[in-house]
Amino acid sequence: MPQRALVLERAWLALVFVGFGAVAQTFFWGIVGPATMDRLGIGASEFAGAVGLATLAAAILYLALGPLVARLPAERALAVGLLAAGLALVAAPLAPTVAAFTLAFVVLRLGARHVLSHAVEMRMSEERERLGGFGAQLVAFGYPVSILVVAPALVAAAAILSPGDLLAVAGAATLACGCIALVRAAPQKAAAAAAAAIAPIRASFGAILAEPRFALLTLGYAVPFAVDTVALLFHTRLAPTIGSVPLLTLYALGQVTGGVVAHWAARRIGPAWLVLAQAPALALGAAALWIAGEAAAPVFFALLGLAIAVSNYAGVASWQATFGHEFLRTALVLRGVLAMAASAVAAALAGRWFDLDGGADALAAMTLALVALVAACGVAIPRLGPRRDPSARGSERPSERTVA
Repeated sequence: MPQRALVLERAWLALVFVGFGAVAQTFFWGIVGPATMDRLGIGASEFAGAVGLATLAAAILYLALGPLVARLPAERALAVGLLAAGLALVAAPLAPTVAAFTLAFVVLRLGARHVLSHAVEMRMSEERERLGGFGAQLVAFGYPVSILVVAPALVAAAAILSPGDLLAVAGAATLACGCIALVRAAPQKAAAAAAAAIAPIRASFGAILAEPRFALLTLGYAVPFAVDTVALLFHTRLAPTIGSVPLLTLYALGQVTGGVVAHWAARRIGPAWLVLAQAPALALGAAALWIAGEAAAPVFFALLGLAIAVSNYAGVASWQATFGHEFLRTALVLRGVLAMAASAVAAALAGRWFDLDGGADALAAMTLALVALVAACGVAIPRLGPRRDPSARGSERPSERTVA
């Protein structure tokens, strides 16, 4: 691939993954959410319930639609994800009821989060040799970079445009990008390898659900994920005088730092102990928020970002060390669905607390209580020995410390 074409390909993937992937992220709707609540005449609990239900529904739908998406060439799947997200963004501000908004949000999450992420990962896999380490860097740092770039731009645009116009502009830009992806996909042929990569997912559900380590890893991941969803969805109400940009900037920098820390820690203590490593950051952040209230919100968001980065790394590294690459995608899909279910419940409860003007204290108390679960999982996981491969071929996987 010529150097200019390589630069353009990297820029295209970064634009899609970092820029347009942000429209389905929780921080995006944490910024535009208050205006949506006012337009629909609903409280925080109803809004959080709609977002949580739509997120869970999209994850469950993707279990069925994933094999169909995998049969598409990567660029065509990109076009499908972008066009679906663009239509949902245009429809969201026009939704007359909460049910209609929830339906639009299901399409948005499905297109911009699941289909788009899968397509970008497949594209990076197809071009691994030519893109080099760019793909891994994009996956590792794409989300915090998205926050650092998109959040200030979104806040600045919100000062000029109404929320409905802002979503319409974002939807039009996403649709235009989807049309570009559709044109780029015209010469591509269906990729049988992509379909083969996702085909075994549903076949191995039972074996993975029967593994005790999976339940512990999922619980250890779901707790910080639920706290993260609540904090980002209601960050404008947690610290109204501080504003979105400082809080989200510290959160993103915490994620970058957490990724580096997790990589360093995994080499020295093994990936199994990384689940326990989340607990101190969550506990310190929640304690600070409990004691100092809004003044400690920057500290809480920085430590939350660090904990989330460690959580993401811990889930992938520990499961890969347990079963290897063969069942990693299946485990992550199942874990994502269960974690989203937990975050949907937590968001609905937190929305009720915010309606009662007890959001910051309630979030701190909830986090402190749930840290005990994270710590318990983190202590139990390393004590479980290696198990046999779920394919029942009789081969033993090496221990985590050896694989790590």
